Amino acid sequence: MHQLKILGEILQIYFKPPRRMKVSEAVAEYMRVPVGGGTLLNGIKDTAAYMLDPMDCLNSREYDAVIFLLGQLVLVKQLD
Repeated sequence: MHQLKILGEILQIYFKPPRRMKVSEAVAEYMRVPVGGGTLLNGIKDTAAYMLDPMDCLNSREYDAVIFLLGQLVLVKQLD
């Protein structure tokens, strides 16, 4: 019985669910934005802050589409 408990603890360590984060947080952490001369900026908050809200809507189950048109955010819901 004690061995099963230890095995369960080991399995919990190795089979953790993925870390949940917003799309904008993932972009800020992992994406690099190229600027002139081969320089890369970390994240997107300084270069395209207007895209943060549309990116976060990508994970939402509330909307079927996210459209960014002429500076306006359009969220599309499917009517059942």
